Amino acid sequence: MKFVNLRVFVLGLLLVSGFKNAAFAETQCPPEFSEPTAEQIEIAKKKTNEHGYLWEVTKDGKTSYVYGTIHVGSIDWIFPGKKTLTALRNSKKLALELNLGDPKIMTEIVELMKSNSEAKLSDALQERIKQYAGNNCMNFEQLQNLRPEFQVLMLTIPILKKEKLYSELSVDLIIAGVANALKIPIIGLETPKEQMSILFSKSGELEQDIQEAMEKLEDQTQKKVLEKLVDAWANSDFEVLNAYAEWCKCTETQKEREALKQLIDERNITMVTRFDRIHSDEGKIFMAVGSLHMVGPMGVPSLLKKQGYSVVRLH
Repeated sequence: MKFVNLRVFVLGLLLVSGFKNAAFAETQCPPEFSEPTAEQIEIAKKKTNEHGYLWEVTKDGKTSYVYGTIHVGSIDWIFPGKKTLTALRNSKKLALELNLGDPKIMTEIVELMKSNSEAKLSDALQERIKQYAGNNCMNFEQLQNLRPEFQVLMLTIPILKKEKLYSELSVDLIIAGVANALKIPIIGLETPKEQMSILFSKSGELEQDIQEAMEKLEDQTQKKVLEKLVDAWANSDFEVLNAYAEWCKCTETQKEREALKQLIDERNITMVTRFDRIHSDEGKIFMAVGSLHMVGPMGVPSLLKKQGYSVVRLH
């Protein structure tokens, strides 16, 4: 199982509509998402600022844009900054990791996450997940029909809610909403199977993978990493993001390093190849994918440079 921190954002985004707090005391649980009020929207407008990481990339006389997102959001971030909005307005297509506005894509995602007879845990470990869920305002009945890998990933949602971060306000969804308003077509750079199968444990490794994942949840490692990742994005602090491997506590073993390579670097190659093909044909593409895909010599900006693009960071 590739239990790397950014994946929890993706799973929160995909499943939040079906996963709500159980009937726990309000003092124990973070608040559920509620639609922003008119007053909150006006306040958010006044707080509009640049967040995340934006590059302008040019090749063969054509200009496109690359934007590093996070897959959750805050009410304060619902309006893209001026540079981001201008770049999107100047684009002909929005390219996301997955086009979640396509019902067929969502159906495929749900099917991939379902439990099956080959992905079973010991009774003790399954009980450990159940207890953690109950202690953290999640109803295990809503999790038990998922593969164990996704059960554990979903357990991170309360961490985000406590910080008033919600997948309903995902930066990707906000950008997609703006694109729809501007009548800009949206495409996906990956298929659900390509993306989600990476999360599956290898044969014979499921029990150990889930045990290790639970340890990171229980000792607050996940919480600290998520908070630092979100803060870096909010402040457009690429220096901190680019040093992710040094502070994520997810590269300490060879197995973890291989998992990170498969989860990020190898997918980057696929997405950049598809982006380049579309850019060559049409130009003016706004690529918006998770911020960790921007990091290091195998990050999207670096790979585009290797393919002959002029790459300039705008913020």
